[in-house]
Amino acid sequence: MPATGEKEGVMPKEVIYPEISGDPRLEIGWAKDHGRVQIATLAPDDQTLDPTSEGNGWFTHLTRDDINRTIRALRRARDQAYGADA
Repeated sequence: MPATGEKEGVMPKEVIYPEISGDPRLEIGWAKDHGRVQIATLAPDDQTLDPTSEGNGWFTHLTRDDINRTIRALRRARDQAYGADA
């Protein structure tokens, strides 16, 4: 049974839209019942990321360890680029 607001058979996801218009958006999707997490960068709806391709993004699947390493790297990058959170 899907969680409230989720559709049966549809992978829940979070979408991060960039502040800079025209930049690719980031989608993070997961399937608890399959132990699967996917990250994708997707072009704006009216564009493709690669003009020689019909695709509109790049996708990768992450393990739990991959996710933990990514979180640590993003925190380090954020802190070094913008300073640590108060």
